[in-house]
Order: sequence, then C-alpha cells, then structure tokens
Amino acid sequence: MTNRRELDLVLMGATGFTGRLVATHLARHAPGTHRIGIAGRSISRLREVRDQLGARASQWELIEVDSSDNDRLRQMAARTRAIGSTAGPFDAIGLPLVHACVAEATNYADITGETTFIRQSIDLAHERAVANGTRIVHACGFDSVPSDLGTQFLASSLGEPLARASLVTGETIGGFSGGTVASMVAIVDRARRDPEARALLSDPYALSPDRSTEPDLGNQTDFFAPGFDPFTGRMLAPFLMAPINTRVVRRSNSLQQWIYGRSLRYSEAMRMPDGPAGRLMGFGLLAGIAGLGAALAVPPLAHLVERLLPKSGEGPSPDLQRRGRFSLTIHGEAVGSGRRGRVVVTGDGDPGYSATSRMFGEALLLLSDGNRVESPARAGVLTPATAFGPALRERLLTRGFTFAYHDQV
Repeated sequence: MTNRRELDLVLMGATGFTGRLVATHLARHAPGTHRIGIAGRSISRLREVRDQLGARASQWELIEVDSSDNDRLRQMAARTRAIGSTAGPFDAIGLPLVHACVAEATNYADITGETTFIRQSIDLAHERAVANGTRIVHACGFDSVPSDLGTQFLASSLGEPLARASLVTGETIGGFSGGTVASMVAIVDRARRDPEARALLSDPYALSPDRSTEPDLGNQTDFFAPGFDPFTGRMLAPFLMAPINTRVVRRSNSLQQWIYGRSLRYSEAMRMPDGPAGRLMGFGLLAGIAGLGAALAVPPLAHLVERLLPKSGEGPSPDLQRRGRFSLTIHGEAVGSGRRGRVVVTGDGDPGYSATSRMFGEALLLLSDGNRVESPARAGVLTPATAFGPALRERLLTRGFTFAYHDQV
C-alpha cells in the first residue's frame, strides 16, 4: 500500500445508530494527526453527525456514497488507508465495499455477525487480500471480540493446546437496535430461501479456511437441551450469539495452524440459575429462540415482528447504554496435562452498542495506523484475534474492559 493516501480512516454508515457511537468514540480518542472521513448516502445527515462531535471532528471529510455504487466505492477506498463499516445488513449490501477495498489494497473492518456474509467475503476476497497484503477483518464488535480475544488469551495463558473451551455468559444488561433487527431478518430470510445457506449456518466450521482439514469431533450443536454442565459447573442454556462466535473462534484457530489445539471442542452457552427453576428458564429461552426464528421465517409474521421491534436508526436509550454491562467466563482444559484455567472478560456499557463502539473504534485505530498497515503480520480475511491479537486486548484494557486469567483447580 502506498503512503500517499489522503485519509487514514473512513467510517461508512456513520449516520446509523451504531455508526454515530463509533464516530463519537473516534472523535474522542483518535490521534489529532489522524485524517478521518465519514461516509453515507446523505451529505446533510453526515454534516449533522459531524456537527454534534465537537471541535476535534470539525475538519473530518464528508463523503457521499451509496453502498451499491461500485465506482464511487473504489474511488473512496483508493483515498484511504482503512475503511470501517457499520452499514448493514451486510449480507444484502456489504460485499461491494469489501470488493472495492481488496481491489485498492485498503484495509477493511466491520461489526457483522452474519455468517453467510463472512463466508462470501472469504470466498471473494481472501486469496486476493493475501496476495496484496490487505486485511479484511469481520466481527469486530460484541460479536465476536470478547469470545475471540478471550479464547486467544486463555490458550496463551495456559501455554498448552486445549482439549476444550466453553464460554459461559454472566450478568449481561443491554438492548438492541433496528440495525440488529434488520440483520436478523435478513439472515433468517436467506436461510429460508437458500438450502446452501441453511447448510452453511448449521456447519460448525462454516468459516474454516479449508473445511477438509478440520477435525471430525462429532456433534457440535449450538442449540442443545438446557441442563447442568459438569465441565463448567453451571446450569446452561443456548446462547443466541454462539452460532457466529464459535465459528469465528474456530477460524482463528485454523488460521493460526490450530495453535489453540488441533482437536479443540469450543462452545458457548448462557448461564441459568441452578436447580429446576434454571432448567425451566432454559427451556423457555430455547422455545423463545425457536419461536423467533420460526416467526422471522414466515414473511407476514416477520413484518409483524419488525413493526414491534426497534426501527432503523433506533436503539437503546442513553441511560441503558450507560447502565449496560457484560461478564463472560471462558473455561479451558489442556490436552495432555488436564490443567484447567479460565478467562473472565468484562465490559461496562451496553454490550451491543456502547461496548461495541469502543471495541470497533479501537480496532479501526489499529487498522489505520500507518506502520501496521504498511507491514501487517498477516493478511487476508481475518478475525479480530488474527488481525490484532494482544494489541487490541491491551487497548481495550484502557477503555473499560477487563481480561483476567485464573488458574482453576
């Protein structure tokens, strides 16, 4: 990549709910020398966003571009070191921007949790990005930074290959936005119409670099009957984000030549209260997930669900964003010694929005750093762990997050 780029970073989708939060983070924490642009379909709305960000953002460039305009996307990509996108649903509108970034050797990151989109990006862009040294980094928000960096930290702290690792959610307080609703509807609709998409979504190695090289570990379903898990010592039920997080972690492992363990069994679940009440709550949660999926798969019901949930541009209130928080514990066991440890990941602020905007903002600042851009350690379609690893974790420690390792007897 040439040094002679006009901008260091462009944020696409800055007028959306999450995009505004990311722009706010960048306005507060980007170096004063960083040359930043914000992009979207409306100059007037972009100007409105910029005007609310204060003096540090007053010189940010406004870029009018539509996600379907391939020529304008390439022109924008050619001008900047890196582009970050919060503009979804990614499965519907995201690929042209990925294509433009790879064509212009411009680093790219987003906050997608859409497995089908990431798989398409891998198939479209990975080999070309490796060839020209470009980094394409998906899932840089609550899905899937805590899971991905937490598992990486667990494996490095134990210092041995893992036989298994299980993430268990603790107390989590937050909401969701219209953008999240739109992505959920798009994923379910794609699966309803496309048998290949349905098969992909059920494959635990859906994001593998080479599916034929992955181990056959038997059933690795994300939606299981709630019950007590002796490994974690907890009553567990399915976790809605497991279908994307587990696949991102497995891709990280494969891209690093299975450094976490060649036959690692990785899972994620939600903690329930102990005893019969917890099991009952777990079955209620499972039924709720199944019912929501079934409703979204029927167009008339999907439209009704969309009407009842937040609209585009809407999301958790400022008060909920402040009060929100999350706690996740990743339990691990080494292959040979049986040694066990756990990593606890916590964050303040609403996980999907306040916390995600800080995770993504810090990832973008790393991605657009000139020294890192010129000679990245790894290129291609990457994960947060393989693109940033400890560097991102260390930055997050200064932004309201913790990653703490504990030996476990």
